[in-house]
Amino acid sequence: MGAKSHKKSETCACPPRAQRSCQIAGMHLADLLQRQFAEPETSWAIGTFGAIAEFHRNVDEPVAPSASGAVTARGDIDLCIDAAVHAVAWERLSSGDSWTHGIALCLTKDASAMSRRTTITEIGPDAGALRDENNSEVLFDLGIGAPHCDFYVRTADAVLLRALRSAVGCSVLQSRLLGEIAAMSPTRGPQGMIPCAAIFPASAVHDAHGRQKPFDSAKHETFQTLFSMYGDPTCIRAKHETIAAVRATKTPTDVLSYTRALRLVRRVALRQLAHTDGSSPALTAWRAAFDRSA
Repeated sequence: MGAKSHKKSETCACPPRAQRSCQIAGMHLADLLQRQFAEPETSWAIGTFGAIAEFHRNVDEPVAPSASGAVTARGDIDLCIDAAVHAVAWERLSSGDSWTHGIALCLTKDASAMSRRTTITEIGPDAGALRDENNSEVLFDLGIGAPHCDFYVRTADAVLLRALRSAVGCSVLQSRLLGEIAAMSPTRGPQGMIPCAAIFPASAVHDAHGRQKPFDSAKHETFQTLFSMYGDPTCIRAKHETIAAVRATKTPTDVLSYTRALRLVRRVALRQLAHTDGSSPALTAWRAAFDRSA
């Protein structure tokens, strides 16, 4: 399946002095995307509650990467990025004494506003298809009605076209189309969301199917670099404080000002230290104090 994310073209609204930093951030983000499109173990997701498109590819699968996307025989993805897009790297706890991570590409509420159609609507030929042979396929807005997301399917299949056209003007939930759409797997095209897309770089502890694997230090360091660039500054600071305290063999001490989010960051840091630094009395004491559920 293919996924495309588009938003309205905008000029930078920052003061003149800040516009240069916006341009630099945009260049950094474009480089991040290009690197992740070229990485076979990176996965992508675009969507909202009840409607989602994902892009994955196998390590040995042929791909044509570009600055804004990637094309494979099984599906395509294309992201249009400008200075309004804000990348946020995150880490969170997962089962099995582990953690997950990703990068959310976010837009403000105003910047992400879309058509907000609430019924199935035929748009016409998909002139913006990534592959020329798909330009004549017909695009339908499924009318999800999300304020920040338009979700489309595109097809040339005569059976599905008849089903979609007979449901134009109806809610997708009333139309009974969800089963047919899932079974035939046409191209999905969600657009402009908060977050507008999610990047899942290769994990140090999970394989492409989410199964636990031996710790990969290189992949861990790669994401830690991304986290230091795109993570929330307060989360980065809390993580560094935790790591430094454990390595200095300090007595476990709570920080009363820590929010729930920062406490979760501390737990992730402690789980990662078990892999990067190995077991130690200090780490055991810190995990007993703050990561008991592990």
